[in-house]
Amino acid sequence: GPFDLAAAQAIAAAPALTELDLQELAEQSLLQTDRVPGHWVMLATLQQFMHLQLHQEDDLADLAARFWQHYRDLVAQAAAHWHSETELPWRRRLHDQQDNIRAALNWAIQQDHTAAALEMAVGLTNFWSRAGQLHEGRRWLQLLIEGRDSAIPAPLLGQGLRSLGHLTLRQGDYPAASQLYSRALTIYEELGDQHGQMIANINLAICAAERDRPVAARAFNEAALAQARQLGDLPMEANVLHNLFAVILEHEGDLLAANRYGQQALQIWRKLGNEARIAGALNNMGVAQQIQGNTAAAAELFQESLRIRQRLGHELDIAQSECNLALMQHKMGQTAQALAGLGSSLERRYQADYRRGVLECLRSLALVVSALSPASGLKLFAAAEQNRLRLGSAIDRYMRPELARWQQALQAQFTPAEYEQLWRAGGRLQLDNAVSLARQLIAEYVRPADSLDRKAQST
Repeated sequence: GPFDLAAAQAIAAAPALTELDLQELAEQSLLQTDRVPGHWVMLATLQQFMHLQLHQEDDLADLAARFWQHYRDLVAQAAAHWHSETELPWRRRLHDQQDNIRAALNWAIQQDHTAAALEMAVGLTNFWSRAGQLHEGRRWLQLLIEGRDSAIPAPLLGQGLRSLGHLTLRQGDYPAASQLYSRALTIYEELGDQHGQMIANINLAICAAERDRPVAARAFNEAALAQARQLGDLPMEANVLHNLFAVILEHEGDLLAANRYGQQALQIWRKLGNEARIAGALNNMGVAQQIQGNTAAAAELFQESLRIRQRLGHELDIAQSECNLALMQHKMGQTAQALAGLGSSLERRYQADYRRGVLECLRSLALVVSALSPASGLKLFAAAEQNRLRLGSAIDRYMRPELARWQQALQAQFTPAEYEQLWRAGGRLQLDNAVSLARQLIAEYVRPADSLDRKAQST
């Protein structure tokens, strides 16, 4: 794949090589400039010739080892910048070098460098997650972990299981994610690693909340909070406070207690200057305002969260804020903006194979579209519901009363036979077909904002 100067210096064992040297090779038609500035591509004929020469000189193994080591080091350098202000340029650099990173992982697996390859994959987990490459990341981690436990040191295996659990959770496979996190927790308990236990408890709490098991979610979070405070780990303390906010808000309805946890988390994140976490806390505070019926205040918080996330370039986080903001825009009569935001959120989540998020977008789109075409809204909602049941995902508790009222009002617009026919038609749609239907509806109803919003307000 395309390479930059640092890669050329490391792999060719030529530290004195300069960009002028590479440019001269390009002028001699031995290299081509890549679409990414500062990157070059070797011509296929030259690659074949060099491959033959290296075989003759028995240098291919050394070259491959240098290739692997360079990209292993690159990923390690990038991983040191995750969750910091310098994360974005490193994610872009990995994106530009992704073909070579894949080749390096493949080589390490072929050479049975399992532990080193897993360490590299763990370092890539945040990149895969932020880029929405959940399926690819999960595939690499499964390949490195399954059936290879004996070749992996226990601390690294715990990290690998957590990384695989994270991507599995984001895909909506909650039972599988819970099993992975439980295996990691057992390893950390055997090692006496309190920090590892804390992280695994946080992960298990998230899984339990997603599976609508609030008692277990709160218990895991409280165990993690005690461990974070004992370790003096402020970032993890804020993370757990944020999770407790969500669990209490979602499942217990105690707004005062939830806001207390949420404000504590936000204060810590502001103190630490972690913009990604600040955006997450603002998003959750927006949900609290939404539950209290403060639509404009919720929209303002979702908008602030979205601005931060757009600046950071976190695809799935952007999608969450877009979806939440769109529902508030719908309630404020801004139908065109709501549809555009939901369309953008849907595409980000669908491309990332984040199925729970896709279903959330489909439900929200059904609410918006039903004001324009009740039949289309009902069909889309039925598709979302049947796919949700197949996935085993729960609807956020705070949304259930609103959805029940909306569905009851929608049902009143049809005869029982009409309702049943539309429900069955939507329910037969698999997820890909439901997304296609959503795209068609967005294309049909996204018109000039004034006319569309007037139509929604008149229905």
